[in-house]
Amino acid sequence: MGLGKTIQILAFLNVLKNQRANQPGRASLLVMPASLLSNWINEINTFSPDLVFLAAHPDFHKPQPVPPLRREQLDALDLVITTYALVQRYDWLGEYPWHSVILDEAQAIKNPGAKQTKAVKGLTAANRIIMTGTPIENRMSDLWSLFDFVNPGLLGTAKEFTAFTKGLAETPAGYAGLRRVISPLILRRMKTDKSIISDLPDKVEVKTWAPLSKKQAILYEEIIESIKESLAEAEGIQRKGLILSALMKFKQLCNHPSQYLGTHCFRRKGKRQIRALTGNLRDHP
Repeated sequence: MGLGKTIQILAFLNVLKNQRANQPGRASLLVMPASLLSNWINEINTFSPDLVFLAAHPDFHKPQPVPPLRREQLDALDLVITTYALVQRYDWLGEYPWHSVILDEAQAIKNPGAKQTKAVKGLTAANRIIMTGTPIENRMSDLWSLFDFVNPGLLGTAKEFTAFTKGLAETPAGYAGLRRVISPLILRRMKTDKSIISDLPDKVEVKTWAPLSKKQAILYEEIIESIKESLAEAEGIQRKGLILSALMKFKQLCNHPSQYLGTHCFRRKGKRQIRALTGNLRDHP
């Protein structure tokens, strides 16, 4: 975060705009989570006010719906911004041959079987760009799905890549091979690189220990003993389910015993609710 992904994309779009001034070109499409729409509009107005863009989202066209644009109308624009959900809904987005399709928070297409992933990958574009700070969130297959959008076939099929990742435990040298394949397509900036941001201070980590209360400690031990007994009798996928369930219980208990026990239900609103909650916290230091 904060290393300039948005600014780089706006600079790229400005270059495209300048090229379009000399010869006709096509518009580009920027896809993002709905929560980032306003931020992107603010950034465009701040750093690239000359960009001619359309926000293809109902919130920016109230009380009218988003108008479906014809090809000649899209050709007159530099950029269209929309969300992952709306790519599935607006057919005209999928019918236009975009100059570039750009994805922000591209981990949104990490699941290759999801409808929104299929809709995004079905877009026609001469160029494809993704932005993400977390290319791998849960498993290596997340990376495959991103590259299946950027450069289909580079990492083989999903089945082939899964087989490759399973073998990495026995042959870790495969990680180096994977890095060589994908590195020419990645522009990565790290906060440890002082040549990028010379005045960025080093990260400071401070560990603060929060001891459990007596009540929490007793309940914590009870959960441990309970999970031991359950695991001894469980097998296969049932054991994994028990572990996940136990982790949730530990989180609830470490937050507050009442959350784990379910003994308090706060239904009041406003300041009264805050006072009631604060009072219960005093009861359990």
